[in-house]
Amino acid sequence: MSITPHAFGVGLFTAFSTFDIPVGVDLVRTSGYAVAGRGDALYAAVASGPAAPWRVQDANGRWFELSDDLITPQMFGAVADGVANDTQPLKDAITFAGGRQVNLPGGKYVVYDQIAVLSTTSVGAFGPGLNLVGDGMVETIIDNRCSNESLFYLNSTVHAPFTAQMGVRVARLTVTRLTSGVNSSAFELVNAYQVQFDQVVIEKQQGSGILLKNGDYVDDGWNSVAFSNLWIDGCVHWGIDATGGYARNEGSFSKFHNVFIQSCGSNEYFTLSNISNATQGEVSVLLAQLPRTFPQKAGHPFREGDRIMLWGVQGMSQINDVIYKVGPDPTATTFKLYSNVLPSSPVGTSATLGSNPLATVALSRVVTVTAPAHGAARGDFVQISGVTNPIGGVAIGGSYEIISVLNANSYTIYSNVAATSTATGGGSAVKAAYALAAPIDTTAFGTFVSGMVTGSLPTNPFSTASGQAGVTVSHTGHSGVVNGVASFSGATAVGGLTLNGSYPIIQVINANSYVIEAPTTASSTASGGGAAVSVAYSAGPTRQAEVSYFEPRTGGLRWKGQLLHLLSCGFTLNQNVAQFIPGDAGLATGVLCEQVTWENSYRRHVFCTGIDSFTAIANQFHGAEAYPTWTGVEFNGWRHLIRGVSWDGTAVRSARNRSTQWKLTGANALPATCRVRRTVWQDFDYVGQRRFDGWQFDQVEDDGLLRHVVSNPGEFISFGPSTTDGGGNKTPLRMRGPNGAQVNGQWPEAASTTGEWIEWQLGPQGLVRRNSTDGLPLTSGNELAKNAIYNVYLYDADGAPFIALANTADAGSDFSIDPLTGYAIRTSDPSMRWVGRVKTDDVIGQAAKFLTTADTNYIAPSRIAGSQLGSSDWFWEEAGKRKLWFKSGALPTSQDGGSYAIAGSFEASATYDPPLLAAGASATTTLSAACALGDYVVAASFSADQAGVVVQGYVSAANQITAVLTNSTSGTINLAEGTLRALYQRR
Repeated sequence: MSITPHAFGVGLFTAFSTFDIPVGVDLVRTSGYAVAGRGDALYAAVASGPAAPWRVQDANGRWFELSDDLITPQMFGAVADGVANDTQPLKDAITFAGGRQVNLPGGKYVVYDQIAVLSTTSVGAFGPGLNLVGDGMVETIIDNRCSNESLFYLNSTVHAPFTAQMGVRVARLTVTRLTSGVNSSAFELVNAYQVQFDQVVIEKQQGSGILLKNGDYVDDGWNSVAFSNLWIDGCVHWGIDATGGYARNEGSFSKFHNVFIQSCGSNEYFTLSNISNATQGEVSVLLAQLPRTFPQKAGHPFREGDRIMLWGVQGMSQINDVIYKVGPDPTATTFKLYSNVLPSSPVGTSATLGSNPLATVALSRVVTVTAPAHGAARGDFVQISGVTNPIGGVAIGGSYEIISVLNANSYTIYSNVAATSTATGGGSAVKAAYALAAPIDTTAFGTFVSGMVTGSLPTNPFSTASGQAGVTVSHTGHSGVVNGVASFSGATAVGGLTLNGSYPIIQVINANSYVIEAPTTASSTASGGGAAVSVAYSAGPTRQAEVSYFEPRTGGLRWKGQLLHLLSCGFTLNQNVAQFIPGDAGLATGVLCEQVTWENSYRRHVFCTGIDSFTAIANQFHGAEAYPTWTGVEFNGWRHLIRGVSWDGTAVRSARNRSTQWKLTGANALPATCRVRRTVWQDFDYVGQRRFDGWQFDQVEDDGLLRHVVSNPGEFISFGPSTTDGGGNKTPLRMRGPNGAQVNGQWPEAASTTGEWIEWQLGPQGLVRRNSTDGLPLTSGNELAKNAIYNVYLYDADGAPFIALANTADAGSDFSIDPLTGYAIRTSDPSMRWVGRVKTDDVIGQAAKFLTTADTNYIAPSRIAGSQLGSSDWFWEEAGKRKLWFKSGALPTSQDGGSYAIAGSFEASATYDPPLLAAGASATTTLSAACALGDYVVAASFSADQAGVVVQGYVSAANQITAVLTNSTSGTINLAEGTLRALYQRR
């Protein structure tokens, strides 16, 4: 075939070697690759070869090379029909582009082998990274049929700091798995900078959607990663798995915007059918099939050394939420568990080490322990004691995980902080104790068989109502839940019903009774059932007893690196966990979550076992009963540091599943640096739900005062601000929810007793409580008793504070110190804060005397705030005697119940110059008192009929108090008509 010199058009690329292109024609366009109209491209003449998929000779031996600005796989033979193998055309197109954009026209590209892009440039030089752009997420489809390797593998050929594959871009396409291919991820990035994904769908991968890995080499890992408008759905491992190797967190500067991860992860939870031999920290477990909501599997995946946890065990609740190791020689259906947590008296070998057995390295957390013939393995725990002084600036003592075994006589652990110097020390009395097993009190266990708790009921435990199917069951100390199942045997007929069989629990009344639903209605109202009723009940389908890995191995997002920003992202229907931050050497640092939604996660929404700075702003959590979430947010510092955590402005909407929304635990968690603020509880506080576990809250100065007020008509008590006494209007209030108000058309089961403490600002009038006309009494609207002492409580009733009174003669009228905050709370209902006591007189009524000033009564001790944790000091004024008392470490239980009186007091008339005090003016006087320098004035006041005088007092010399009186009114006050009073504390 021959063409004229001026003809630029040629036939198919596959026939190029037959073209006789005249000299002088240096630019030609093919009509297609193998079929006309598909893969047509522009080729330019070049001086020489060699032959390549983009470089070819004509019939005269002249070389021509692809020169089109628009590069597509079709130019290399891709068909994109969902049938043909397009692997090699895609590889050729990417190789030829060398970092330039490869365009993927609409169609289905089938790929059977990994496409590896390997390149290296220095930081600052961009390319030749992967650059793929499709025609749209529904138009361009890549069908991943690879097995045991990622579809796209991106790495550099040289691994050193400041070298990486630069400039990766993937946009406007979908990666899916339509037929074959196992254990394959869509994208794997090992060493890359400036990575951008936009408008990409990744679905149905048998591995993860995207793998971001660092730690395979000593390089910079992955950095400057920007994912936007991504939809990742149905991946077996992780939606996005972005982690570093041991002691590495080189993945930095990542921003995910409008990234949605759905239905990723594989169920790792197995239903338990039997637990036995729960002694000395060892638990034998026999596994049954998976819960019915998941595909059935036989056996279990656990191997020796795996760390796992138990959830939902009813009769042996002590073994829930404890980290265990799988013991040696597990079978296909059974294995033994050992606790990783060392007890106060460790079970195992304990030995005194040699002199100065601890060694540090400057700027490192690694501590080397010299322990002859220790016999320990990596991952075991050691309890170290007896260290005399810090080594290299590091205080060593407590429980540590062994991170590496150097030899038979030494191993390494991690301290909580880096050493300031390289040093050796510890003294000659250092002891090390090794143990895997913590003792468990087997006498406290109930019976656990096939997920059912068994027991006997009292005589005649059933109560029926005529025409109703609901039957009330008297069952002391039960742990049944709504949607659980109760099975009875040995029952006789009651109300026309014989209740032998299994029945759903439809309501939990309290800890000693619940309601079941009978298959038919009762014929009469009656109580009965006989004296031989036995019961077996479960926790229901949403709270089965299960076992799983402690740190999940699959889920939505796993990330460990530096500086991650999630903005307007979503997670839903992910198995095991939606977002996981693993703790490890090379701690994750700097997570920011803004306007993120986590919903319908199986088991956990957010889980973190090590972090240095985590901030979350304006996010939300959603739940549904069909998708049991046991923990909303959990930070677990069992072996790695947790600090700098802040959640603010979070909306929580839950289902009725048992759950804890905010959990903070572990010896390496620093609660003083972790806060949750301004949570909006849209639907929560059902039975079995906890708001907070282990979290602290900002300390609130308590300016509230409990006063006895005489008014017309009648008298009342008021809990109000102390602004008139020179104080403020703030007071601690614990949020506890609607307390029975309807929310979203449903009735919560109970008010929360684990809510957050907030700063409430008291109004000018305070909270008023008369006899029974104002406020809410603790029990339903009865008048107060005569000559009785009442505890006074402050509590939240659906966003409005109230004060309630409880007779000290009644059960549940009590108070104690909350160990996490130091506030005084009602022991039987920690959602109520105790603010003092009042005493009624022998006449009760709206116009009669309400309170007495008997010495056995005190109104309100004030707290001297100390640290967040631990005990507080309290002081109060003895009624009628103007004498100040003090008690350290515990609340007073009587008017004179302080350990000692700390104040003197006096009242005296004085001569003032001038005696008439004009508006806004001040006058100073000195008075004699039995005080010493160093004492201070606790309170000072003028006569009650001269309330406009503000008094400030101080000890100015031995036996002398100086008082400054200021007229705060707009008129003139005659000081000669009043009496000055002061209370002073002895230092």
